[in-house]
Amino acid sequence: MKQNNKPTAEMPQLLSAKDMSEHLGVSLCTCYKLLKQDDFPVTRIGKRRVVTREHFTEWLKNNTTGGKNNG
Repeated sequence: MKQNNKPTAEMPQLLSAKDMSEHLGVSLCTCYKLLKQDDFPVTRIGKRRVVTREHFTEWLKNNTTGGKNNG
């Protein structure tokens, strides 16, 4: 998985599947599935699904497990 080391503050206010894909280093397909999950903080604008930067970072903090810093 390719990681993006961009600070969160440089991300757009509203993240599309493409933005999430670039930030997380996962496929677009994975991000589209994530946007359809009931527990994911999606905002709908017409037919488009986006997530606010704030909700995205909060969701990441609450749903991250494993790794060196997370036990």
